[in-house]
Amino acid sequence: MSNYSRGADFERRVQKYFEKQGYFVIRSAGSHSLIDLVALKGGEVQLIQCKTDGVLSVAERQQLQELARDTWCQVWLISRQDRNMVLEQIKEEK
Repeated sequence: MSNYSRGADFERRVQKYFEKQGYFVIRSAGSHSLIDLVALKGGEVQLIQCKTDGVLSVAERQQLQELARDTWCQVWLISRQDRNMVLEQIKEEK
């Protein structure tokens, strides 16, 4: 299985997780953008970056922090550890 396929499978798994929580989820497949998923529910907006290895570059982390600050949305890095999902909220750097 290619890295792209593993990443896409993980994004779909995260999407299903949020859908089960009652969110409407939009997947930005193949876009290579900063955000992989947008989850919407009752006025809440969750912006999600999925990483199978959990590794963000310094620049990516900074961009996500700026996104959290500029949009006032919750921004998440969701990674995989063994078979479990690890959720880390990315907050504005103070």
